[in-house]
Amino acid sequence: MSESDNWQPPTPPTFGTEFTSPFQLEERAGFWMRFLAHLCDGLNTLIVAIPFLIVGMLLSDSSTSSDADGFAGLPGYTLGSTDLWSILASISSLLLLAYWIGSRGGSPLRVRLGVLVLDANDGSFIGTKRAVYRGLMSFISLRVLLLGYLWMLWDPNKQTWHDKVAKSVVVKR
Repeated sequence: MSESDNWQPPTPPTFGTEFTSPFQLEERAGFWMRFLAHLCDGLNTLIVAIPFLIVGMLLSDSSTSSDADGFAGLPGYTLGSTDLWSILASISSLLLLAYWIGSRGGSPLRVRLGVLVLDANDGSFIGTKRAVYRGLMSFISLRVLLLGYLWMLWDPNKQTWHDKVAKSVVVKR
C-alpha cells in the first residue's frame, strides 16, 4: 500500500456559531430615534403628497363634500374626487418612500439623521420591493392599536412587525 492510498484531503477550518459580523454588533435605533426618523420620512413625502391634495381640493365640487352623502362605508356614500386624490397622494408617497428606503436606507432627512433601514442579515439596502412590503405592513401595524410599532420595545433585535416582514433592522450610525 502506498501513501497516496491513505491520503485524506485537509479539513477546512470551521466557524462556530460564536462568529458575528461587525454589522450584527451595530447599534440598533431606539424608540425615540425611530419616531423622529418616522417624522422625517413624513415631512419628506409631503413633497409628493401636497400637489395631489391641492389638485384634489381645486377639482372637488361642493356636491360631493356635503354632509348629505353620509360617512365612508355607509349606504349613500360616494367616493368624491377629493378622496380619489387623497388615495393617489398616499400611494405616491408610499412608493417614493419605498424607493428611498430600498435604495439608500431612508428619506433624505432620515439619512441625514443617521437612522437607516438595512437588511437584517448583511446590512445592505433592502430594495424597493421589500420596502413596499415594509410600508404596507407599517400601515397595518398602525391600525392594530400601534402594537406593531410598540413590538420593538420587547423584541431583542428591536424589530417592529414591518421590520420582521421585510427582514430589516433600523440602525443608528
